[in-house]
Amino acid sequence: MLKSEKEKIEQLKKQVELYQELVELVEEEQQILKQGQQTVELKGKQREIRNEIAGIDLKFNLSQGDKLKLMAQSDDEKLKQLKPTLQKLYSLEKENQKISEGSK
Repeated sequence: MLKSEKEKIEQLKKQVELYQELVELVEEEQQILKQGQQTVELKGKQREIRNEIAGIDLKFNLSQGDKLKLMAQSDDEKLKQLKPTLQKLYSLEKENQKISEGSK
């Protein structure tokens, strides 16, 4: 494996960690929304993490296809967590949107 590919895999692992942090924040947001409280501070933290994820994509020119290819080539357990983490994130964000719309 090339050095650049190893570096990309390391950055992809970092993205997995960032997505997992994001899931935790979105779960926390859901609890706050259910209590009818504001989530402005959490939204700011979420934005910071999303910006960091996007920065990695830009710096290493990682497309979705590149990520899938790297995941397929690597047998790293951390990378295998990306898809379920993204699915959970999407599901939570969808639920939060429903909760938010229902409280208006």
